[in-house]
Amino acid sequence: MASKSNISIALASTLKPVDDIRMYKKLVLSGLEVMPDVAWHLIGFSTQNNLENTPNNVFFYPIFNFSRLSWQRLRANFKLYQLLKKIKPTHLIVCTAELLPSAVQYAKKNNIILIYDVRENYAANVLYSNTYPKIIRSLFAKTIRTIEKWADKFIHTYLVAEKIYIEEMPFIQKKSIILENKTTISPKISLQIEKKSHHNFIIAGTLGESYGVFLGIDWAIKMQKKIPDFSLTIIGNCAKITDFDKLKNISKNYHWINFLADTKPIPYTKIIENIEKNDVLLMPYLPEKHLLQRIPTKFYEGLALQKIMLIQKNIHWENFFTQFNFKSTIFIDFNESQDIKFENFYQNYELPEWIFWKNEKKIWQKFLNNLCIK
Repeated sequence: MASKSNISIALASTLKPVDDIRMYKKLVLSGLEVMPDVAWHLIGFSTQNNLENTPNNVFFYPIFNFSRLSWQRLRANFKLYQLLKKIKPTHLIVCTAELLPSAVQYAKKNNIILIYDVRENYAANVLYSNTYPKIIRSLFAKTIRTIEKWADKFIHTYLVAEKIYIEEMPFIQKKSIILENKTTISPKISLQIEKKSHHNFIIAGTLGESYGVFLGIDWAIKMQKKIPDFSLTIIGNCAKITDFDKLKNISKNYHWINFLADTKPIPYTKIIENIEKNDVLLMPYLPEKHLLQRIPTKFYEGLALQKIMLIQKNIHWENFFTQFNFKSTIFIDFNESQDIKFENFYQNYELPEWIFWKNEKKIWQKFLNNLCIK
């Protein structure tokens, strides 16, 4: 077992809480299993969770607190660099493209190993979604890609959350390992799924127009007239203030909408608890270019929780679900109202091991051992 007390690993992200599920539960806690004496420093947004009962050698730094379009984001690199000078990590994992300038500068000056956790194709997200004003999208996307390519020669390894990113960002291919965002949820046993009522629906996770939340609500308004006791829970982080205000105003008009969204990150456990309490998980993702071939973590979570999933039609996602020998999903066009039969879901099902994080964990732990024993 690798155990070196002089190793200190920092992970940094903007807009993600310091106990973000991938940073903390997946990378750090999995790393602790094989390297229990390493110091782990998590840098990010503040969290609503209680961090008192965490391992003694895990430290949290909630130094970021701004909205997505705030001018305060321009100071993020400065704040990160100042903190890195204090904690002096031997390894640095950057989880967002915008922190690469300070990360590269610090890594060069102090001769430490820099790793880039590619969670998203950030340039594509900016270019093809409506998160940012249209007038700056192209320039912003080009700036992000320019920074990433400039940083490439200083990056030791890329951790890639989606296989498709290697096709979309070919310059990362030679130094990449795939660590997909599989689920950490322990599978639940649902023996009587066919006998349950199916009137409690939920949209959960990242909320915004690009993720289809308004399309999902429009669909729900039509279905509410057809399904007795229909309810819709909306929970997650809505970073765009205008989208959040619109969601809040819509929810006030319908007593059957349970609005639990926030402009700041909501604890992952709270989101999962609400998915468990509801019958049907809605994923009305818009078929936009930056989303078409991605495999959302919500697919794995829905499978682990044995939830019926209604997903926007997309040939790539439909092909993904053909791998399973049981029915879990209905693909629909959320622009249309249609009758849905909740029959034959999760019959004689067996969840394959590869949908769970423990398979990715082995890859990550092996990489860590090789990286830190040299």
